[in-house]
Amino acid sequence: MPLSSAGLVSQIVKMSEAGVLSGATTEFISVQLLINMSDDNVTWTDWQKWHPGQYKARFFKMRLIATCTDPTENTAIQIRSFTWTVDMPDIIDIGTNVALPATGLAISFVKKYKTVPNVQITILNASQHDDVVFLTLPFVNSSGAGGFSVRVLNAGVGVARTINWLAKGY
Repeated sequence: MPLSSAGLVSQIVKMSEAGVLSGATTEFISVQLLINMSDDNVTWTDWQKWHPGQYKARFFKMRLIATCTDPTENTAIQIRSFTWTVDMPDIIDIGTNVALPATGLAISFVKKYKTVPNVQITILNASQHDDVVFLTLPFVNSSGAGGFSVRVLNAGVGVARTINWLAKGY
């Protein structure tokens, strides 16, 4: 769900129409969304007004500030729930025409990931009964580097093949 100031205001209008705001008019209510970011979860930026767009950090905090400026109302604003979603861009790493010896091969990702990516293997010169086996499952360490080890077996025996691989994650 993308957050936008228009979306927040329209939610307030809908709540007032339903009588949730106990008669307070929305012209005197404002909601401000603030964001705070960090790359190490220790040093944080100052709170700043959130605007739709892209933000680059490893850790985020969000805060809502709702105020009522109606001079005739002593209204407390209660926000019962607030959710937000982060959509990280996909990272795609590929290997093409990789010669795989019968004993298998350790492959390192060129790109760094935050989580373990989905890895797909295609055998280019496959024979009947070929099976791809991960000797080491795809992994990512704390610095974002990672990889996997793969081998092709034919009827249980290691065989040399050529593969393409694709890793997709974030």
